[in-house]
Amino acid sequence: MRKTALLLAALLITGFSQAQEKIWSLEKCIDYALSNNIQVKKQMITVKSSEVDLQQSKMNLLPGVNGSTGYSKNFKTVNQFTNQFYDGAQVSGSLSGSITIFNGFQLMNAIKQSAINLKASKYDQDKLMDDISLNIATQYLAILFYKEQLVNAENQVDITKQQGNRMRQMVEAGTKAEGDLLNILAQVAAEELLVVTAQSNLDLGYLSLYQLLNVPETDRFKIDAPNLPVLNQSA
Repeated sequence: MRKTALLLAALLITGFSQAQEKIWSLEKCIDYALSNNIQVKKQMITVKSSEVDLQQSKMNLLPGVNGSTGYSKNFKTVNQFTNQFYDGAQVSGSLSGSITIFNGFQLMNAIKQSAINLKASKYDQDKLMDDISLNIATQYLAILFYKEQLVNAENQVDITKQQGNRMRQMVEAGTKAEGDLLNILAQVAAEELLVVTAQSNLDLGYLSLYQLLNVPETDRFKIDAPNLPVLNQSA
């Protein structure tokens, strides 16, 4: 019983951690944008409308048929020969048809125009989706650059601080002048400013990506850095 409870607790903790840390790949970002972008949805509606227009222009070539029926009933009609009452009724109907023999090629030109409109709307949709994908990929790569920039800046601060600690020991031992220590401390301050700048760039990069995707604040995520193969440069 205790093992079951521990296993259940472990599964809940794992699920909670995964829910807290959302990692999106570039492919997922692009798929999300193309599925939720308002402009893409509007363009898809335009394509559907163009398809309906083309189908309707083709159907206009078909012959038209019109039909109608009618029914009327007269109550308590008297037969003049038998002097008996009966219910009278009357049924009527009509059927007509029409076909366009020649219309100055207007219908054929309408079909061609509808086909051109459909092709143009599909081209606009493809271009819109390509532009959105390109913008997201560009911002995705920018975030990767900012992340690498932040890591490098933090590592450089750590290295300089270690140099400062060694310099402090040498100053206290009398083997180095205090001015050398002050120079290193000033370098640490400058490098820490670079860390702040890199973190700000990373935050702004994520904000721009969220705005491109129109992601609500509750669904914020971190991007997945792809594992690129290391090229073998040996001959």
